[in-house]
Amino acid sequence: MTRVAIGICACQRPEGLANIWQDIKQFSVTDPYVFVSVDGPDVATVLTVKKYDMPALVSFRVGIAMNKNRILNVLKDYDFAFIVEDDVRILKKGWDAAYIDLWQQTGIQHFNFQPSYKHKPRYRRRLKRIATTEPSLPPHLIVTGSLRRPNGAVMAMSGKAIETVGGFCNDFNPYGYEHVDWSLRAQRAGLVTHDHAIRSVSFGENDDYMRVCWDTPPLHSVAELRSAANNARAVYWRRKRQKPLYEPIVCDTQDRECASVAYSEEPVHV
Repeated sequence: MTRVAIGICACQRPEGLANIWQDIKQFSVTDPYVFVSVDGPDVATVLTVKKYDMPALVSFRVGIAMNKNRILNVLKDYDFAFIVEDDVRILKKGWDAAYIDLWQQTGIQHFNFQPSYKHKPRYRRRLKRIATTEPSLPPHLIVTGSLRRPNGAVMAMSGKAIETVGGFCNDFNPYGYEHVDWSLRAQRAGLVTHDHAIRSVSFGENDDYMRVCWDTPPLHSVAELRSAANNARAVYWRRKRQKPLYEPIVCDTQDRECASVAYSEEPVHV
């Protein structure tokens, strides 16, 4: 039996956290172990964790890359795993089994969920132009163009992928592109076996299994996001030029200069 785990990456979105927790419980069919890693908790988020009795890792703000590393530190012991962010809604029962079936059929070790971007027609047109379907793959598998484009809201990976690729690069803290870097390293390590040099593999492009809640209020101002995104792009392109990029990164799970709240290497009930 395939051992499955799901780590929810959460940060000050208590309503979103409650929604995705209930969605996973309702629509998952693989009996996964589910826990949450909360980065920079506010009172409402902590109360949500307690209300639903969620196994949780909780600490002051360490950034998304390090928060996902804490999740990987737990997921690495499972056969197949998901990292799901707290602005995602799951829509269809069996979403988890769909990814696992595809992994077993194709041998591909890592997938990204690619939203349809219906709310961004210009972006969607570009996505459609660079999308293709590999003849050797099932027709519902979408191979999306540039590795600059994968969405990190839902990442699926095997235990082998986690062992091979390692952790997320903390150079991207506190925002953005850490998932692009991880996916690129997975591709260069040969884990996305049916793919081309600059592409990532996605499943469920048409919002059939899940969707991203684009109307979720941002955690930062537009200026802060733009500055962080520009810095993240610079780090990404600098790292992309490094050879070999696929060498595993040590999974750093805690900022040594950052105090923690109820911190544990394993999820606990807070």
